Amino acid sequence: MEQARVRRCVNGEELLAFARPHEPHAIFLTAAARLDLRREARAWLAESGGDVVGAVVSIRLCFDRWFAGALVLDEVAAAPLARVIDRSNARQVMGLRAHVESVLPHLRRLHRVLLLKAGSIAPGVPAPEAPDPRGRVATNEDLPALLELYRGYELDVFPTTRSLQRYLEPRVARGDVVVVEVEGRIVGADRVEFHSDAYWFWGGLTVLPERRGEKLAWGLMEWAWRQTSLAGGGFVWCQAETNPMPLHQLLDEHPSYDSSKDEWVDARLTPRKWFRGHNKLRVARERAGGRMRRRPVVAPGPRPPGPRWQPPPVKGD
Repeated sequence: MEQARVRRCVNGEELLAFARPHEPHAIFLTAAARLDLRREARAWLAESGGDVVGAVVSIRLCFDRWFAGALVLDEVAAAPLARVIDRSNARQVMGLRAHVESVLPHLRRLHRVLLLKAGSIAPGVPAPEAPDPRGRVATNEDLPALLELYRGYELDVFPTTRSLQRYLEPRVARGDVVVVEVEGRIVGADRVEFHSDAYWFWGGLTVLPERRGEKLAWGLMEWAWRQTSLAGGGFVWCQAETNPMPLHQLLDEHPSYDSSKDEWVDARLTPRKWFRGHNKLRVARERAGGRMRRRPVVAPGPRPPGPRWQPPPVKGD
């Protein structure tokens, strides 16, 4: 099978032309199109027969962490785009399962695959009038509590508390972080991670293990939807496997919420080694910046079911 040809894209409008018809599932691509594609993000398009059949974006989260989003419409683009991801700084790649799954067998740095329940609410659908009273929008005074909460978050990608703080500060200032409190203590939070002109992607939803099962995640979802609705956008959400809240079931019980239900993939990648001693230097820098204390994953994700999830062997092995 002839593979697609991949080229770098530095024109946000060109990236939007491909991605916008696939929103909200193309939220990472449309969000990247709003950024500087030479400094804040990178984008690549895969072409076959004169048509764009896939794309990958890599978005900078902090100094040493990049996030990749993929949208593959034809398998001829899977292997070439996987090579782009492997050569990038990305430590994870996400997207709708149907858009990402074909890339996974070709990733040489593939470490772990998480299957996420997800969904979206179109712009203009009114949010709940009375969200959970335990929730509210975070303020600057909440930053110390948020740092402590996210410092133990099982699935976060930030290497140090310093980088996490730099990531959270502008989001808190914009009203893009919501929290839930129990007995005056912040025990859960959710945050806007990406947004396009039409949709807001909320991620990083976490609740302290001892408070899980109390429908706090549902409360966070209501507040996130409220903030998105007030801004005039559509709401995209995903649920980590460590979250026991049956959100899809709850949505079925509340048809007025009018949310689609999807399955997304979050593939975690091993770090790329740029030079001899790179990992030792990285670890030393993380120690200096205050390393995270992540909790062990409570509900382990499914193991890759068979060879189609496994990266091809490296030549010479």
